[in-house]
Amino acid sequence: MATACKIGIVKENGTVECVICWKDGQPDAAGEILTTFYETYEKAERLIAGGHMYDLDTTIRTVRYLANDKTVSPVDYYPITFKTETAFLKADFEHQYTYLFKKGSWWAGECNRM
Repeated sequence: MATACKIGIVKENGTVECVICWKDGQPDAAGEILTTFYETYEKAERLIAGGHMYDLDTTIRTVRYLANDKTVSPVDYYPITFKTETAFLKADFEHQYTYLFKKGSWWAGECNRM
């Protein structure tokens, strides 16, 4: 079973850019990769700029982005922009974990939906 997560970054203007990762979103997978390989604002920004993804990997070149799937329309893989961090946190994409890069580090949380 896939474990989805949403991944966001707080931009300099206060908006949040967000993508969904559909597989391996748990802390021992996506969490470890984000904190180890995307530990700077620039790296996190480049990762998210690629859009929604099937799964995360240790390099941008090997991330499986939906954009590389010729059956997916571009509108379906672009990052989503939220005006505020609160709006980002409230958005529900049927994901289990949330990761947010802000103030120079990754913040993580588990979504408790029942």
